[in-house]
Amino acid sequence: MTRWPIHLPSALCDQCTASQLSAWSSSPCLEPAVCAPGAWKGELRVIAIRDEVPNVRTFLLAHPTLRVLPFRHLPGQSLVLSVLPDGPPLQRNYTIASSPTRRCHCEITVKRNGHDAVSCYLHDRIRVGDWLAISAPNGELTFTGHEAQRIVLIAGGLGVTPMMSVIRYLTDVSWSGHIHLLYSCRTPRDLVFAGELESLQRRHANLHVTATVTRHYGAGWRGPTGRLTAELIRDSVPDLQNCRIYLCGPPAMMTAVESMLDALDVHPQQIKTEAFHRRIPAGNGARAAARPSAAPSTTSDSGR
Repeated sequence: MTRWPIHLPSALCDQCTASQLSAWSSSPCLEPAVCAPGAWKGELRVIAIRDEVPNVRTFLLAHPTLRVLPFRHLPGQSLVLSVLPDGPPLQRNYTIASSPTRRCHCEITVKRNGHDAVSCYLHDRIRVGDWLAISAPNGELTFTGHEAQRIVLIAGGLGVTPMMSVIRYLTDVSWSGHIHLLYSCRTPRDLVFAGELESLQRRHANLHVTATVTRHYGAGWRGPTGRLTAELIRDSVPDLQNCRIYLCGPPAMMTAVESMLDALDVHPQQIKTEAFHRRIPAGNGARAAARPSAAPSTTSDSGR
């Protein structure tokens, strides 16, 4: 097992009470229900901010009065975030990186991109206690364990966030199938969730993680180096042709991996993809993200 020298983030919600965790462990939350796309619209409060790796932060969002989130989602789904930086309203689609079993909050993990006003706004101006306007859930890159007995998750950079939602969910419910994560980043310092993945591997023998870095890996890195290759995929995943495969990352990486999978005789119907850096046109009525103390809306609006 490759030892990643990155701080281990807690997989549990520190805001959850013992009674909540006890109740949820035997609740129907382990079989996640799902609302219609964008069925819930309202505001959630930022209850914690966690630095993951340089320029990447996780924002924990919760409802201030309800004990659970006001919407349900499937592993791998996302939310649409609306903000007013210093100009017209902007919207971005962010994966809900947390598991649906963790009903007290949801998490989005955001990389600061100097060319993107929304990520800069979140990193530079959002603080614990601020409000964020969202609609949820969204997205079709989902896996609950019923679709196949073997799952291969291939991620580039922050495309790992929907994969983490799936991994966290499947390990939470003690899914018996095999989970393979192939994860490519520039450097070992860019491997988001590395400590948590290492911890999950120790506790779940059916989780297999292969990480490769493309540059500046140094003498301390013991894992594969270079970009993902067909040989690395083939050697990392037995019986690849019979696995369900999920792919998320930068467009060039996704195109290259799809060609590799084709060369490895993987049927296209076995592959699900989601584009990275997907932007949403701003809609009417987007509100400012940072607000001091006004109560959020708690009603569900199914009329998009």
